[in-house]
Amino acid sequence: MAGIPDPMIKTFEPAPAGMVRVVAWRALAETSSAPDLQSIHSERAALLHWWADAYQLEVDDWGETDAQRPAEFVELLIHIGETVLTAGIGALATEYVNRFFVRRKEKRAKKALTSQSGELPPPPNALPLRALTIVNQSGGNVVILDGLSTEDAARVIAQVMNPKWKGTELRS
Repeated sequence: MAGIPDPMIKTFEPAPAGMVRVVAWRALAETSSAPDLQSIHSERAALLHWWADAYQLEVDDWGETDAQRPAEFVELLIHIGETVLTAGIGALATEYVNRFFVRRKEKRAKKALTSQSGELPPPPNALPLRALTIVNQSGGNVVILDGLSTEDAARVIAQVMNPKWKGTELRS
């Protein structure tokens, strides 16, 4: 898949003062057809809106989250003063993403089976997000890939929530 940015090496601008930039990378698709990519993009948007509502986060800028054209990643800007932000990002990075998408895929497959005749292939075994990148105002950044434990995610997320931290952490 030439031309697809790599979350391990892609850099982002520092977040504005008092904010954190959360970058949600879409899952890699088996094909590059527009319907497949649009579906993944739409599901990611639904997840991010659900996540912000569930944690009562005020997103200052949704970036391209709701754009009509799919993108490899979308950026959100969130104020770091929100007390539930660290827990919310930890959940997004570790557990809620997988549980949310597994339930949606199962529900969609069940609905399709009852509304259509014939055999349908099982839902794709794709991860909902390829990675999550978090960037603070000093340019410190954390890249979290699938499989990170809750404890490790909490530690690196706490680091990047410090607006003066300038390090880089790559975790999987």
